[in-house]
Amino acid sequence: MAVEWSVLVLTCQRGGCVSAFQRELEVRRLRGGLGPRPPPLLLAVEDPWASLGSGGATLNALLVAAEHLSARAGCTVVTSDVLKEAHILILHTGRDFSFDDCGRAFTCLPVEEPSAVAEALVCNLDSLLGTMTHRLCVGSPPGVWVCSTDMLLTMPSAPGINWDGLQGVRVIAVPGSQAYARNHGVYLTDEQGLVHNIIYKGTEAQIQQCAGPDGTVPLVCGVVFFSSDAAEQLLATHVIPPLDACTYMGLDSGAPPIQLSLFFDIVLSMARGVTEQDFVKGGGDTSVRNARSVLWAALHTFPLSMACISNASYDYMTTSASDHIRSLTLLPSSASHLFFCKTAHSHVDQPCLLEDGSSVTNCLLEGAVRLAAGSVIQHCHLQVHGCDGSDPKFSVHWMGSRVRWPWLGCGTHDYEICHALPLWGCLSGGAEDPGSCCPPQAQGPGHPWPVPPQEPGQIICHGCRPWPEFLQFHIPAAPQ
Repeated sequence: MAVEWSVLVLTCQRGGCVSAFQRELEVRRLRGGLGPRPPPLLLAVEDPWASLGSGGATLNALLVAAEHLSARAGCTVVTSDVLKEAHILILHTGRDFSFDDCGRAFTCLPVEEPSAVAEALVCNLDSLLGTMTHRLCVGSPPGVWVCSTDMLLTMPSAPGINWDGLQGVRVIAVPGSQAYARNHGVYLTDEQGLVHNIIYKGTEAQIQQCAGPDGTVPLVCGVVFFSSDAAEQLLATHVIPPLDACTYMGLDSGAPPIQLSLFFDIVLSMARGVTEQDFVKGGGDTSVRNARSVLWAALHTFPLSMACISNASYDYMTTSASDHIRSLTLLPSSASHLFFCKTAHSHVDQPCLLEDGSSVTNCLLEGAVRLAAGSVIQHCHLQVHGCDGSDPKFSVHWMGSRVRWPWLGCGTHDYEICHALPLWGCLSGGAEDPGSCCPPQAQGPGHPWPVPPQEPGQIICHGCRPWPEFLQFHIPAAPQ
């Protein structure tokens, strides 16, 4: 079975190439990636402001979806009646991601799908679309699903959610360890499964209070369902200041920008253990407090329930290199509809040199390229000749068209991650081999990835060894 979506919305940041996102949706429709009956409406929606937040982006996307549904129904103005029988999926692409220029949603996974209608690279967006369409949302009543794309999410084929008589809003949770919850959000619920509060990076005592009999806690996994009635009420707030500033209509009218969180400004307004005074006061500046007051009045009467899916898994895509490598080299749980493989959409001259626990996606590896466990290479053409074959451990996510770096494959230390980027202007220097202009970046795997672009042709060393030692070991012939 599969959900037949009425509208599929993919949001992107301001200036985030909305036309490219629209093409990506159309490509997935053409290659059969949106099910046997794809949505009649595929919409890429740009945030009207920078740093709008997931809550503001949800309200703006809901408004755009309602406009298109109203137009298809022959209405000359937006009417919330079109939401009563609609099945809407909103996917948020979120913020920039250090390890992929296209963001977490389009991060490639080491997956091949032989049974797919058309062969193509599989990215996190494809995984989430499959999870939502064929697993998690099957059997749900009309309403609006909102899903983040900043995590790897797996669900069993039959999640076992009871949708009978659902009213209000339901959040989806995944069981996780209390140690993992220290850096994430968890739900505090009562015996009936109603949410009392959302604890983010709580104390040990707060997290323990959320634990079930087996010691696990319900992790916030970035997925929430609004019934059609709740979605109508949320949509109605788009004309009320200051929430009008979350939509493109507010942009047109000159309303000052406002930033809202989906979970801590919208969903939390329905939690039974939070008072109106505490909720409104926790809003920071005056505009957010006013927005919270409007949201409380509109949504607080709706019950907020939780469904915690056993045998599901959630892995937030952090800015840690070691976390990212672990996500791409460890097999997903048995609940996943995808299966990670060591070599995906690649040709490798000597596959025997790839250790178990390494990952190669969309690559051509020529010569004695040896990968140790915990190594990831994507989108590369590597040629390695004349090395001794000692074990490297590195991650390369973009290397241009052709790369010949003799030090790759010659014993990179385990605590270093090498990352090649086409930094500003480095591909326009007219070199005979454009890919050779891409400078390597080396960094300790536990350090956050460097954000600001460096000068073209510069080699950057972060969290590893002193400059002389790094250069002498890796690039003996490098200029000073």
